Amino acid sequence: MKALILYYSCSGNTRLLAQQAHEALLSRQWNADIFHLRDFNTDRYPHHPDLIVLGVPVQYWDIPNSARHLIENLPPYNGASAFVFSTFGNCVINRVPYLLAKELIGKGCTIVGGAQIVAPHAAKVDGRQRLGDLETAFGKGQPDDDVSMQFTAVIQGIAEKIEMKNIARIELAELKKLHTRGMLASLMEYCTSNRERMWFMPHIDHDAAKCKNCRQCIESCDAGAIGCASEKEIAIDKSRCNKCYRCIDVCPSGALGTNWKQAVFWVRAIRLLARGAETKFVA
Repeated sequence: MKALILYYSCSGNTRLLAQQAHEALLSRQWNADIFHLRDFNTDRYPHHPDLIVLGVPVQYWDIPNSARHLIENLPPYNGASAFVFSTFGNCVINRVPYLLAKELIGKGCTIVGGAQIVAPHAAKVDGRQRLGDLETAFGKGQPDDDVSMQFTAVIQGIAEKIEMKNIARIELAELKKLHTRGMLASLMEYCTSNRERMWFMPHIDHDAAKCKNCRQCIESCDAGAIGCASEKEIAIDKSRCNKCYRCIDVCPSGALGTNWKQAVFWVRAIRLLARGAETKFVA
C-alpha cells in the first residue's frame, strides 16, 4: 500500500505530527513518503497513493496563504483516501480541517478522517521563549502522550480499513464541527479575511547593522516577500508578507525581529474568544 504525507510547517509543530503519521504507516509495512509542501515536486512523484495525509498549522484562523497556494497546485489523486489535520496554539481554529477536505475533494480524493490538534503557540514572549512552551492555556506540553497515541491509532485504523477495502467516507458536515465556537469568533471569521486579521499583528523589522547578507530569510519566505534592496541590504514587501515570522527564526544574526509584546497581547486577547478550542478527531 502507498501513502503520501504532505505537511506545511513554520514552527515545527505540524512537521512532528506528520512524522508521527509516517512512522505509524511504516509500522504497518506501508510504502510511505513524506514531504514538506514546499519541497514536493509532482513531476518527480509519479505514484498514485492509496492514502494522503495532509496537515497544516492554523494561521489567522485559516490555512496559511502559502500552503493554500501549494495545495491548489497539487495534481488530481482520483480515488485516493485522505486524512486532514490542523495544529493550533489552543486559540482560534475555525474550520481549517473542513477547508483542507474541500481542497482534496476537488482533487478527487475521498475524505476518511480529520483532526484539530493543540500544539504550542509559536508567539514568543519578549522574542525568546514561545508562549506555548510556557503556558498550558496556549498548548504547553501538547500533544501529550494520550493525544499522540490517539493520533497514531486513528492513522493505523484508517490504514487497516483501506487494506481490508472497508473504508467509508465521512460527511463534510462532521468536519465542520472541528471549529472554534462562540459568537465573536464566528463573526470575525465571516466578516474579515485572513489578510485583514493579520493587520493586528506587528510587521517584521530589519536591522541592517546586524545583517550578514546570508539570504537565509529570502530562501525561507514562501510568500516571496523578502528580496535584496542592495548588495548588503534586504527589503521586506509588507503587502506580500504573511506574518508567519519564520524568517525571524532562521536568521542566524538576529537581524530580523518584531514587536513580540504586541503579538502576544493580541494572541491573549483572541484567546478570550475561543470556545471548543481543543484536540478533536473525526474518523
